[in-house]
Amino acid sequence: MILKERTYPLLATKYEALLRRLPDKHPKKKIIENELGKIIAGYRGEKSLDYYLSFLPSDE
Repeated sequence: MILKERTYPLLATKYEALLRRLPDKHPKKKIIENELGKIIAGYRGEKSLDYYLSFLPSDE
């Protein structure tokens, strides 16, 4: 099994930058916040799964 280091999602970084630039009254701000929340939740879920997978024996 090939192990790669998990990195913060690029799309989340882009959404965070976009949200900083959008005015508070922008009609699509809520949609972007929801999408960002989903991406971050998925990333955190994968990170928490990494902990449990670390207990499995390696194939080396």
